[in-house]
Amino acid sequence: MKTLSGLPTLLLVMRNRLQHSFALWMLIALICCYSDIMAQNNNAASLTDTTTATAYHSPKKAAIMSALLPGLGQIYNKKYWKLPIIYGGAAATGYLIYFNAGEYNRFKKAYIYATDDNPATIPEFPNASAAQLKIYRDNYRRNLELSIMGAALLYTLNIVDAVVDAHLFDFDVSNDLSLHVTPGLQQSSGMNMFSPGVTITLSF
Repeated sequence: MKTLSGLPTLLLVMRNRLQHSFALWMLIALICCYSDIMAQNNNAASLTDTTTATAYHSPKKAAIMSALLPGLGQIYNKKYWKLPIIYGGAAATGYLIYFNAGEYNRFKKAYIYATDDNPATIPEFPNASAAQLKIYRDNYRRNLELSIMGAALLYTLNIVDAVVDAHLFDFDVSNDLSLHVTPGLQQSSGMNMFSPGVTITLSF
């Protein structure tokens, strides 16, 4: 009789626990649905923004602008910090071309005067032999060619850099932090009983 008299109390406790578990499961389900909806909305907004930006930012336009005027493509890509590098390199290679071209023409003329056997010509370097003048002439000619190659390489890299930056203009480099909440079961320690819980996954 004691067992039967305690049965309504046991049933009441079980009912309360079931109601509590049901309410907890409903809360977990609402959290999961809200998390999924927010993630889908964020993905849709990001996709729309990327599509719109890509339509207006053209790598071809960046290449043409950099080909017409070095540095203009970097301005189009909003990479203003690269302008001092480009124009500094252009100034350096331009000076090297100017200097080596002048010295090459100078020693070329001196070599011609030293080998023309004309007593009327006045050599600029009377103490230098024709062989020495030829060495200086060839060295400055090589330096001139290297300076021109450097300028051409800088010009090409300027265009390539503008195209690459234009392609990566809309690339998202921010940390992808997404929170996923899913329902789960937790086992009580030392007992074969399970209680509802929440599993939270944070992706980096």
